[in-house]
Amino acid sequence: MAENTLLEPPVPRAPLGQPFLPDQPYESIDNLMGALNAWGKDRGLGFVKKKSANKVNGLPTYVEVVCDRGRARESQATVRKTSTAKTGCQWSGVAKALAINQRRWTFEIKHAEHNHQAVGDRAALTTHLVHRGFSNAMKVEISDLSSTPGIRPREINTSMKAKYPEAIFTLRDINNYRTREKRISLNGYTATQAVLKEFRELGIRHSVRMADDDPERITGLFWIYPWSEMMWRRFYWVLQMDNTYKTNKFKMPLFQVTGVTNVTSNFNIAFGLVDNEREDGFSWLIQQLDVFRIELGLPEPEVVITDAEKALRNALQATFPDVPQLLCLFHININVVFNFKRKWYEPGKTSINTKDEAVDEPLLDETDQKQLDWLKAFTNPETAPTTMSLPAPGEFPVTRASLYLFWRFMVYTDSQDEFETAWTRLKTEFPEQKTIHGYLEDHILPSKQQWSNAWTSQITSFGQRTTSPTEASHRELKSYLVNGNSDLYKLHQVISQMLIHKADSFEEAIAKQRDRQRFEFIGQAWLGTTAREVALKGIQKTNHQKRLAIASNLKDGKPLRPCTGSFRRKWGLPCAHELEPKLAANEALMKDDFHRFWWLERSLDQEDPLLRLKDPAVVTSLKGRPAGTGPFATPKPAVSSTRPSLRRSQSHWEGEDLTEVERPPAKRQNVIRAPSTCTKCHTVGHTRTSKKCPLRYSELLVPNSTPGTTSGPASGPASGPASGPASGPASGPASGPASEPASEPASEPASETARYDSPQAIYQRYTAARSVWYAAQPRGSIRTNQQYRKAMGLPLRYGKVLNRATIGVLIGCR
Repeated sequence: MAENTLLEPPVPRAPLGQPFLPDQPYESIDNLMGALNAWGKDRGLGFVKKKSANKVNGLPTYVEVVCDRGRARESQATVRKTSTAKTGCQWSGVAKALAINQRRWTFEIKHAEHNHQAVGDRAALTTHLVHRGFSNAMKVEISDLSSTPGIRPREINTSMKAKYPEAIFTLRDINNYRTREKRISLNGYTATQAVLKEFRELGIRHSVRMADDDPERITGLFWIYPWSEMMWRRFYWVLQMDNTYKTNKFKMPLFQVTGVTNVTSNFNIAFGLVDNEREDGFSWLIQQLDVFRIELGLPEPEVVITDAEKALRNALQATFPDVPQLLCLFHININVVFNFKRKWYEPGKTSINTKDEAVDEPLLDETDQKQLDWLKAFTNPETAPTTMSLPAPGEFPVTRASLYLFWRFMVYTDSQDEFETAWTRLKTEFPEQKTIHGYLEDHILPSKQQWSNAWTSQITSFGQRTTSPTEASHRELKSYLVNGNSDLYKLHQVISQMLIHKADSFEEAIAKQRDRQRFEFIGQAWLGTTAREVALKGIQKTNHQKRLAIASNLKDGKPLRPCTGSFRRKWGLPCAHELEPKLAANEALMKDDFHRFWWLERSLDQEDPLLRLKDPAVVTSLKGRPAGTGPFATPKPAVSSTRPSLRRSQSHWEGEDLTEVERPPAKRQNVIRAPSTCTKCHTVGHTRTSKKCPLRYSELLVPNSTPGTTSGPASGPASGPASGPASGPASGPASGPASEPASEPASEPASETARYDSPQAIYQRYTAARSVWYAAQPRGSIRTNQQYRKAMGLPLRYGKVLNRATIGVLIGCR
């Protein structure tokens, strides 16, 4: 018969009396003990130091070594039932560091007998503490694995044994090492104190609630992470709220506020812990959420989706009275299915369950489960039908399946009139189901505005009608938790790791939809560039509306129903009625045709609340009655666009005019001002600085001293090309009679000769010199004023304020 090595106990080896230590003497006692235990490990033995003596320079030179199965000490435990591996083994030896060996260590046996078995397998070695432990590399790996959420100690144990088969350790060693590392990381604080300290250091928004009877006892904690703030800014329209349990050792329910992105993933907005689920606890959580919302400058949400928790709904109504609330449609349907089953009346049935408490799911039979799955499919926007109709009277059997048809129509119809019609027919077609009628009237119909599509389609919810994303977030969080007894610091670490994963997944999904395009939308001109700018789900819903618009124009197509705007309000997407004229005009959709929720990328800086703030108004009155509020108030003057004066403003007594105080001031807009009169030519209609004045440049002109001759340097040959028109005998209008009356001013400046330094003379010389330069250039070259100034080394630009002393220098004539 083959030997069964798994069932038969191992045969103990006879220990050697004298350990074989070939490397004696050793440089240190630690090296000697390491070699001694390495020898004993193969033989199922372990050795420890007992006592030392004969110190030289503060270091011992004599150490007594004993077997680790030596004399047992009396236990000091009073509660735990303890045990020991000690057997009173008398084996012993001596390690010495003699001067003759230059204080290097040697070993010799004093008592060579053991009184216990020596088994060298791994399981037996775990009872020898001297052989158990971790190397530095193993410690680093255990720390890395422990920091990864969801990895349990037993999984770390399996991984380490596979990687380090020669190492001796147990699962308890791993737990003890993790506990020791955690204690070091807390740095003397408790886990609750450490998490609040880290919140302050990392700038994480948080709020703490203290007990009324003990101001140092925490009863509530609410916090939000930076990534959650960013996502809240981006998708603030729809919020979902729910509690989950078994997440911490304090048994406090974990409150989560979540949202849904345009790539159909969920994200966490805020987390809260409170010691009760009464309205008082929920009110504190919702109030802290509102405080954070105001700090972030965010508007109130468009809608909040919850389950039927009455305390939570009341707290929301008190904090957000203008925000509509929706009930989770999944919870509504499952409760209706349960109660339809319990309250269904059949002839011959002696009793009906009239209670309204929840029923466990196993009570549903296969038929009921199919009906529930059928209703679940309608909560999915991708599988929900666009149109529904009720069967005609008498065309259906009176069964529970037929009752579900009426209920489904009441849930998903988009007409309030059709809803009332379906409810009336349900009571008429099922007259014997009085208990079901009463259940619906008392518990379901009072909140119909919060679950029926006839009312919820008027609210912008982007198709969200259940709290399934929040439930998914609960499951994901618990997949990161090792157990339900975590402290707050561990809970904070786990949530942080979960959010890092969610952030990566969201960015990857955005990049994928932005950079990849589905083949069905390639070459679709009606989409324009929106196929890469708008989320895929929005494109798909819009594409379905486009098919409806096209089908309505076919010969056998069904015409569109009158537009109620419910699709645009509910989804934030263009409906078939909006697409129809665009398709007819071959007009492509633009990004602005879609709600901002669907945009793959948008600048949150433009939505910064600081950008909506305006500058302060200019102060017009510092004392007394504000300007423009008295009985004789005048309209506010227009704000001047000129630079404000820095001169001192007049005091009140300096500018006061008693005559103006006693009578109403004249209205400035009715005052007719006299036209201006020139002080140089005395002509009405302009001023002396106006270009209309004919004498504006008269000081630059000098009259001719003798008729027919010119005076000044302009008459000489040195005047250059510019002197032609001004030299020689005067002719034309300039040669008038000298006996003209002196009292009549010269109205034509051209009759006088320009001075040498006047602007007219300077510019004439400049243009003449430029003409000469133009004529000297080769044929085909560029001849412009700028080219001439570059060639002459003149400035290409000059200021507006010039005088006669600098004009000539700037244009090259001085």
